[in-house]
Amino acid sequence: MHDNNKIDLLILPPVENIQDITKNMNVNVTTSYYSNLEFIFKDNEVSILYKGRDINTFSAVWLSSHWSSRELATAVKQYLDFYNIP
Repeated sequence: MHDNNKIDLLILPPVENIQDITKNMNVNVTTSYYSNLEFIFKDNEVSILYKGRDINTFSAVWLSSHWSSRELATAVKQYLDFYNIP
């Protein structure tokens, strides 16, 4: 069960030493890679899922990218902007 006051943060891709960085913060960190996201196109709507969970349900998403993943990062950013997820 998650503490309702805890920030639920998704980080794409993982950041080195993130557990050390966030150890004194009230944050639940989930790390993954763009390759683990599932893009669903259904009934003229788009969803982006991580392990079956819509990423728009996270409190915040920390994105970074390399040249090779810039299009995916941009698509994810636009999706999150639509839902006002920082």
